[in-house]
Amino acid sequence: MTEQTRPMAVVTGASSGIGRALAEQFARNGFDVLIAAEDTELDVAARELRATGAAVTAVRVDLAGYDGVEELYDAIRVTGRTPEALAVNAGVGVSGPFADNDLADELRLVNLNVTSAVHLTRRVLPGMLHPFRGGSRLARRCRGRTCRVRLGSQAKPGAGDRASARMLGDRGREPG
Repeated sequence: MTEQTRPMAVVTGASSGIGRALAEQFARNGFDVLIAAEDTELDVAARELRATGAAVTAVRVDLAGYDGVEELYDAIRVTGRTPEALAVNAGVGVSGPFADNDLADELRLVNLNVTSAVHLTRRVLPGMLHPFRGGSRLARRCRGRTCRVRLGSQAKPGAGDRASARMLGDRGREPG
């Protein structure tokens, strides 16, 4: 597959652990990847992912703040491609009793693990939901007010589509 026909995945927290494993799975399964993390290990991850034959874009960015998320979103847009997959995996943990922990550490945890995840998903998802984009099928599984979105040529529409369409509005409807 050429870069023009390979889908693109965006993976945050991709320098190590689960994020790196996700990026590797995407790369080994026909995706180009845009990976993001704040540490220097990102360069090693990018080099190893390129060995799979995938086109790899590495963006070193701190996603704990608004500007970092916007910087990553701008890097995604600069590719001229709409991601087929978004794995929002960047995160931190704080150990110890909450009352004893440093408030700045706790707020960083919320900013990175929650706020930036919502921010990035809200920026990227509308383009992924566009019904006439790239021939991908969008399948949704909904229970109550929770909706799981899966993109890809293997996705199959199910009974949850009507509920999803109501939740997502016209943007979530497939043509035809």
